Amino acid sequence: MFYYHSMIRFKYLKRKEYEEGAVDEAWGGGRKTSRTRRGVVDVVSLAILTARRPKGEPEIFEHALFGNELRYVYPTVRLWELDVKRLEESHNPFDLALLAARRMIDSGRSDNKRIAFLKQLGGLLDERGWTRERCLALYRFIEWALLPVDEKKLEEYRNWAHKEEKKMYVTVFEKIGIEKGMEMGLEKGKEIGKEIGKEIGKEIGREIGEEIGIEKGKGEGILIGKEETKREAALRMLDKGLGLSLIAECVDLPEEEVLRLRDERR
Repeated sequence: MFYYHSMIRFKYLKRKEYEEGAVDEAWGGGRKTSRTRRGVVDVVSLAILTARRPKGEPEIFEHALFGNELRYVYPTVRLWELDVKRLEESHNPFDLALLAARRMIDSGRSDNKRIAFLKQLGGLLDERGWTRERCLALYRFIEWALLPVDEKKLEEYRNWAHKEEKKMYVTVFEKIGIEKGMEMGLEKGKEIGKEIGKEIGKEIGREIGEEIGIEKGKGEGILIGKEETKREAALRMLDKGLGLSLIAECVDLPEEEVLRLRDERR
């Protein structure tokens, strides 16, 4: 019926402001009567075109059956015709969502472009000064539209996100995650802990090596006995850019302690 890939239909709700509702006056039987309409709602539809359609194709839908006729005319927005500069300068959240969709088209199959656009849009979102809830909701859509497909590029994006953890949009990344995002389950943590254990054992030496052990790392993750060696291990893991929750689990320290070590290191 329609020749585009997606259509966003939204309702613009505007309640009529009357003292006690909208009043329609009707005359009948020689006396004046009135009826009250409450909760009057205007419904508006908008089609957002994400794929090109044949030129000259009418933006209308018509259907007729057994004497019934339907003629539906609707406004459209063509993503590929949007003014990128105006969208970047706009403080309307919906314009940033449109910009993300436009950038999805511009990036094609290039993951490098997708990462660059994610960084740009994250920066724009951070500059707007909106509430955290609004930023979270909008970044979910931005990330969904532009997330890299290739595993290596996805890892590159994750690494960048870790380094920019002070910024709002990276916090969003950690909160909402992706299919293989930053919120790792216990099994994923053990798997990563095994590799971390090997590196820590090589660098710190015998004191930590006595507590870690490869076999123990495979079965239970990393357990570090002495408080000082735990802190030293945590500092090394912070230098590697690992997440706070993962470090806390690996070295058996409270997450608040790891956060304090990170702040002192800065």
